[in-house]
Amino acid sequence: MNTKKTRKNTKKKNPLYIVTNKGKDIQEAKGIFDIIIKKLGLEEALKILLEMFNSLWEMLCKYGAIGEAKKLVDQWNEALQKLLAPLAFFKA
Repeated sequence: MNTKKTRKNTKKKNPLYIVTNKGKDIQEAKGIFDIIIKKLGLEEALKILLEMFNSLWEMLCKYGAIGEAKKLVDQWNEALQKLLAPLAFFKA
């Protein structure tokens, strides 16, 4: 009976590394886009950009609710105008 436990090797065979700050900093990269982002120092800019997109997305989601509320108010307005139309002396 074989009682050896097999271990899965989670270490990458050929990891990618980025050397920045004139050779002072070494970072592991996950892929080609990660290499480009880290090499050009765009990490902070991308964080800010993602935060902007997230806040815009939240605004758009809230806008949908506002649009539905506007439709409801418009329906009430139309119903009220039809109800009060016989009482109006002047039409605008």
